[in-house]
Amino acid sequence: MSPEVVEALRAEGALNERQRVEATLVDFQAQLESEKNRQALEVAEEKDRLESEGRRQALELEAPERS
Repeated sequence: MSPEVVEALRAEGALNERQRVEATLVDFQAQLESEKNRQALEVAEEKDRLESEGRRQALELEAPERS
């Protein structure tokens, strides 16, 4: 094989590797964003649950005072 062909094959291999790494990075970033969204949703749901529980307890504390 001529040196030009060898160099062209190396360049193509390097480009393919770069594209593979970039695709892997994009996949990783998408997974990270998905995980961040999942965790944010969990936090929001827990916050809502705690606020609801706090309101329920406040109403229970007020109930005897009204009697």
